[in-house]
Amino acid sequence: MSEAEAGSGLISLASSAPFPWQEALWERLVSAHREDRLAHAYLLAGPPGVGKRAFAQRFAASLLCLEPDARGHPCGHCGGCLLMQAGSHPDFSVLAPESGKTQIPIDAVRELSASLALTAHQAGNRVALIFPAEAMAQSANSLLKTLEEPGAGVILILISDRPLAVLPTLRSRCQRVDCPIPPENEVRGWLVTDRQDSALLARVLALSGGAPLQAQSLLNAETATRLDRLGREGAQVLTGGADPLVIAARWSMEEPPDFMGLWLVRLSEQVARLRVLGHLPESSLLALPTSQIQKALAGADTRDVLMYHTFARQARLWLLQGIANRQGLLESLLVPWSMGLRGFSIRNPLQQEPWWE
Repeated sequence: MSEAEAGSGLISLASSAPFPWQEALWERLVSAHREDRLAHAYLLAGPPGVGKRAFAQRFAASLLCLEPDARGHPCGHCGGCLLMQAGSHPDFSVLAPESGKTQIPIDAVRELSASLALTAHQAGNRVALIFPAEAMAQSANSLLKTLEEPGAGVILILISDRPLAVLPTLRSRCQRVDCPIPPENEVRGWLVTDRQDSALLARVLALSGGAPLQAQSLLNAETATRLDRLGREGAQVLTGGADPLVIAARWSMEEPPDFMGLWLVRLSEQVARLRVLGHLPESSLLALPTSQIQKALAGADTRDVLMYHTFARQARLWLLQGIANRQGLLESLLVPWSMGLRGFSIRNPLQQEPWWE
């Protein structure tokens, strides 16, 4: 089975997509389809956790449904829908990196392009989802001919959390569709239940940056415990109550890298906000009063704080990709943090000497 085929998977037609914040986009694309105005390639661009992939899968199912309803939703019982639910629709492909890999190989892209050049099996559309689009850094050229000269009914949907990392040759050949973070009141209305812990909800919204699906996945007791621990120990490191090397060693062994990386990025965002705007959001990730945070960071200038945020963002990618020593990377974040970020400078993660000054 090819990588394109292997990645197709099962599509649940009972999906909640389009989510409430996607309704306007759904209506726009469904109208374009009915009026034969669809572009041949779209780039769904936005932060993680807003439902881009679920939306793309639902729209693909709509395009391949033989009897969509009045709002363009797939019927769930025609031949096309049954094939989609079984993960075996011959006119639908998903291209993604293999497990444990970060890039989509050239051969997989070539195979997808060749399959899209064939006539549709059901005499309708042929749809391909590609995510993340930035994973085609080495294989993008193999897709250009399909983007420039698509066959009849071929629709490509590229998905990216980091659209600026998508090669310009791909971006320029796609119609960009922005999928931003919804307004906070809309996210709260979608998430809140009568049993919801409002304090945890506020902290989870801060951690997720307001991304609704990511926030939903974090609303649990385990997250609350982990946020308490990181907030407490992060405060202790900043105020001299804990050794940053000891905390870095513990975090590297016990904390999930994806969660830890996200927490560090959001913490650095809050610190940058404090420096630039003079206040923290309602729900601080650090178990420390604002006045004490300001005092601990008094020796750092705005450049130090902003550079630290930039480094935290890059460090999160390194943590997720596993391309740098986890403990050393955390030390490079926590040692400057313990020094109040004074004179912070970014160092190469592959060099051997300490990463702080």
